[in-house]
Amino acid sequence: MRNWISVLKAVIATLFATSFPLTGAEDITTGTDDMDSRGKNSTIRLLRVAWLSKPPYLMLSENNSLDELPYGLLKDTLAPYIVVNCGRSHKPQSITYTFEDKGNNFRSESELVEILRRNEADVVAPIFEIPDDRQYKEFHFVKVDSYPGTDFITTDQETKALKVVLSAIFESWPLLVVAVNFTAITGIIMWALDKHCNSEEFSPSFIKGSGDGIWWSFISMTTVGYGDKVPKSMAARIFSIFWILIGIVVMTLFMANITSALTTVTLETEPASISNLKVAVLGNGTEYQHALHEGTHPEVYHKIDDMIQSVRTQEVNGMLLDHYTASHFQLKGKLESLVTVKKLEFRRDIGVLFSKESYKLVNCLKLIRANIWRSVKAVTETLQQTQPKSVKIVRLFNESNRVIKFSIYISFGILLTLMIMGVIWEIKRKKARSLKIKGKHELAEEGSFATKASTRLSINNNLEAARELLLQMQERFNNLEAEVNNFSA
Repeated sequence: MRNWISVLKAVIATLFATSFPLTGAEDITTGTDDMDSRGKNSTIRLLRVAWLSKPPYLMLSENNSLDELPYGLLKDTLAPYIVVNCGRSHKPQSITYTFEDKGNNFRSESELVEILRRNEADVVAPIFEIPDDRQYKEFHFVKVDSYPGTDFITTDQETKALKVVLSAIFESWPLLVVAVNFTAITGIIMWALDKHCNSEEFSPSFIKGSGDGIWWSFISMTTVGYGDKVPKSMAARIFSIFWILIGIVVMTLFMANITSALTTVTLETEPASISNLKVAVLGNGTEYQHALHEGTHPEVYHKIDDMIQSVRTQEVNGMLLDHYTASHFQLKGKLESLVTVKKLEFRRDIGVLFSKESYKLVNCLKLIRANIWRSVKAVTETLQQTQPKSVKIVRLFNESNRVIKFSIYISFGILLTLMIMGVIWEIKRKKARSLKIKGKHELAEEGSFATKASTRLSINNNLEAARELLLQMQERFNNLEAEVNNFSA
């Protein structure tokens, strides 16, 4: 009920203040006497106001109305008290404060102060002063509120279970790479240990045999154990015991990382520090100073839409916004899909600077400071909104982990070395096999040639023997024929 009463008071004060135009730039103080509606002498004082557009403190209307006067927290809380308490209620003579807008074509607080130094304005706002070390001591500063802090805002993360699990799997790729590398290394070692006495299950060929070994290694690591590949040598069996124990640990770590994504869906984590991050800031004012104070790399934007787009496209890691400003834009629906992940404290006082000649008005405002703060509290209650917290996944293993990096590099190095050695061994084995086969062919060819030569020689010898025998028979026949002829004669 009290909150509604406070808000109602703030609305009434705002409506009352709108009847007294607070324009946005300079004020010139003049002193002329006139008669007010009640017949009393009234002094008219013109306040030149220079202002910087910074929602929700001061801003122009966005509804394309003809009224180009600013509105916002500072006007709604200060204007009624300036006009009424320090004007009409002023004793012994009332003062009619009127305001002249000198425009809002300013980009920084320093430009506003420079206008004040040149006596071209009497009031400048908004001003963010350091509480214990005022920067503009030559002017009168009226505090309106304390700085509400800076929000670090970044893109929201999806909270659907399937996307959380898939995200956990993808983010665990370093551990998966390590597991695959060690599986391949173990498979090659197993092939080397068991290929001589178990060539039926682990082929002597490096390419085929290492594939058999990797298959056995993966099946053993996952504890499936088909039994189609069984080490037989003593060294291979001892090595198998160690690998099965290590493989169980590796698979447990990988599966636990995925399981944790399901059990930590509502776990909220925030960055411990935003140091060295690239952040977007609106203008080069308080948020810019805060960004430098936090050790970040600020990128200055002059439009909130451009800054939001750079965050969504991940051109920057996030953005820093005054908490009231962030709440203002959130209520307008501009920060959809963005979320505050960290709130940063920064000691500053929010207020207005008055010229040296305005000391009477400043003293009046300081006397009613409690009333001003109550009005401020009523208005800022609507700016205490908080963005819904996003779900974040606990990353047990990622590429930034030194142990994971070391494991990836070492396992890749060992795997590459073993593969090179295996390929060299395979080439030598094939070359030796080729030479052996060639030698057999040559021996076979040499044996065939020798057999042919021996057969030819044997035939020649038999032919010569046959010729000699034939000559002997011819000679014997001739002798017999001669004897027969002699006998006949």
